[in-house]
Amino acid sequence: MTTTSQYPVPPEQVGGTAWWPATLEPAAYTLALADYLDIADGPEGEADPEPVALRGDVYAPDPPPGFGRLISDVGIRLNNGPGFAVVRGFPVGTRSRWGTQLFGSLMGGFGKLLAQDVHGDLLHLVRTTGVGDDRQYGSRGSGELLFHTDQAAATGEQLPAVLGLLALQRAANGGRTRLVSGHTLLNELRGGDEALAAALCLPLPFARDDDGVSTSDPVEAPAVQVGRGGRARIRFNRYFMETGARRMGLTLDPQVSAALDAIDQLFDARPLDVDLLLEPGDALVADNSVILHNRTAYQDDDHHQRCLVRAWAH
Repeated sequence: MTTTSQYPVPPEQVGGTAWWPATLEPAAYTLALADYLDIADGPEGEADPEPVALRGDVYAPDPPPGFGRLISDVGIRLNNGPGFAVVRGFPVGTRSRWGTQLFGSLMGGFGKLLAQDVHGDLLHLVRTTGVGDDRQYGSRGSGELLFHTDQAAATGEQLPAVLGLLALQRAANGGRTRLVSGHTLLNELRGGDEALAAALCLPLPFARDDDGVSTSDPVEAPAVQVGRGGRARIRFNRYFMETGARRMGLTLDPQVSAALDAIDQLFDARPLDVDLLLEPGDALVADNSVILHNRTAYQDDDHHQRCLVRAWAH
């Protein structure tokens, strides 16, 4: 029988990627698009209820020279900074198609864009769909989400390295984005009981519900792996782990369940998260193996209907 002690406990993560919200200044992660290109040079457009070409025209034609510097500066914050960046000032409204193309070009600077669904769409509109009893859950609903990394149930070649979200519209109320350093969370878990952190290094089941969004089979993978240079890489979604166990006819090891309970308690007991309201034109780019995120519940009205564009880079 495999024992937890045979797996390496992740080393303590220090530096910019292990941060506390009280000591993380906005200047550490905030950039302005206008510092890299002249927004006024872009094309005008017309209001478009579907403001993005989901499969075809994803990238801006011939991004300005300063765009490479933007990709580099965002990458520095992902790799050597807090693990995420917020770039403010993307064109939206009547110019949202161009703004979305620029966002696609930014995300394409970090690797191949991954399909968002079974149709092969490279970009996804994150917004509420359905009403009443037909209202959808997760990114398609308006309820509060659990802290997670995106696509935790994906196979390795489909696992996003970088998550991007571009805000086109905000909700009437709520819809705040919350970010947590997975390295800080891991340090806190190790400080309470190192065996719980070690339990998350075991191969664990992950799976989605059969909801028409993904046709992937369940996968087994560690929630925490130690990568190059001792950097911990995190795959986390408690719901997907419990769904994976159910679909595979398994029961989660008691140590794993205890680790997940301890993480829930840490979220409830300590101010671990940076709380952001992504305004229209703000783009969040995050290392999907370092930063856990969720979204608070929100309400739309006739004038404010929350809508973001999501992309994943591998």
